[in-house]
Amino acid sequence: MTNEEIKKKIKKNRILYYEIAEYLKISPYLLSIWFRKPLNESKQKEIIEAIEAIKSK
Repeated sequence: MTNEEIKKKIKKNRILYYEIAEYLKISPYLLSIWFRKPLNESKQKEIIEAIEAIKSK
């Protein structure tokens, strides 16, 4: 999954970046830095897991 696809998923689910950062226990600034380059598989999985967890609340 590309960064753009993940961003679309975030937007589609109406989740804010700070919510994902809070779930991952990182700063929203660091999350933005991660999106500057293609994410490795482990970071993709972490972010997708966060999206699913937040979405199910």
